[in-house]
Amino acid sequence: MKPKVLIIDDDKLTREVVVNTLTKEGYEVQSTESGKVGIYKIKKEDFDLVVLNTKLPDINGITVLSEIKKTKPSIEIILITTHPTIKTAIEGIKKVFLTILKNP
Repeated sequence: MKPKVLIIDDDKLTREVVVNTLTKEGYEVQSTESGKVGIYKIKKEDFDLVVLNTKLPDINGITVLSEIKKTKPSIEIILITTHPTIKTAIEGIKKVFLTILKNP
């Protein structure tokens, strides 16, 4: 069974590149530009990995991360951004650890 990956990124070119690259490497890949659609997909299907942009048009990526970890804490998440800040990195790490502590 192929590992299943979900790409959540509002940049079409980034999504296409990541989807094509991972598909060629043997992964089963889905993508969306919407954080809300991403959360919906996570609730309905099993994924092994999520590649998640922190800046999305409909909902903050850190909020999406938190919702994913509440729903399915075992999913691995890679956060990506074109606007890196220390504050965003710390916020993301805090959300992951707080969710793990609340849902051991």
